[in-house]
Amino acid sequence: MQLIAINSEGCHDTADVLLQLDRSHITIPNAFTPSRDDNNLWYVVTQDVIELQVWIYNRQGNLVATYDQPDGHWDGRNLVGQPCPQGSYVYKAHYRTRVHPERLQKKTGTILLIR
Repeated sequence: MQLIAINSEGCHDTADVLLQLDRSHITIPNAFTPSRDDNNLWYVVTQDVIELQVWIYNRQGNLVATYDQPDGHWDGRNLVGQPCPQGSYVYKAHYRTRVHPERLQKKTGTILLIR
């Protein structure tokens, strides 16, 4: 894109500018019902995200699940493969986008696991 500025005396100047639009985003569901056939999984929907780390904690603050890929998911089980009980969980997500890979972005929230 080229910008042109003209002052009141008719002098003008131009500058070439490169605009990078960051259309990346993440969408995080706040509830899910896992099924035994892994048909209903909790995952972060990403667009133009190149790096994603997710941690899921129970109400006591214990880590119950984690994954580190944009296409990762949580199946409602804990770190040793046992089904987590129905209830509220807290997630923390760190991610980097394609346009701004140098900037670590963070998001937190809650998930309701329904059995």
